[in-house]
Amino acid sequence: MVDNIARVGLSGSGDENQMEKRLTSLRPITEHRDKTKFCAHCGNVATQEAFFKVEGASLIEKYCDICVKKIKVP
Repeated sequence: MVDNIARVGLSGSGDENQMEKRLTSLRPITEHRDKTKFCAHCGNVATQEAFFKVEGASLIEKYCDICVKKIKVP
């Protein structure tokens, strides 16, 4: 289990719009089916899914192998 915390901006640029986003796990994307998935950070083809908890909700973001390393580091 990975335990990283990031801040997620909702709208605007002030800190009052920030929520805690906690990385809970990563897993490889095994197949793309009919649609290619793209990295949430750079737009390349995604190879990993990152699961986050944000204020009680689950959030899944997709990343390429290069960008997923950036979210692993606190």
